[in-house]
Amino acid sequence: MKFKVENLPTRKIAFFRNAGPYGNEKNFEMMKEFKKWVRSNGLSINF
Repeated sequence: MKFKVENLPTRKIAFFRNAGPYGNEKNFEMMKEFKKWVRSNGLSINF
């Protein structure tokens, strides 16, 4: 396995966590709520 170690600038992060299978309905609802929360707090999403 190849990997690369990088030093990134310090930044704050936020996340929501959903335990369970990826791609189920609960996951889609959680992502909708997360995006709504991000927008309402004046933040941006970087993937």
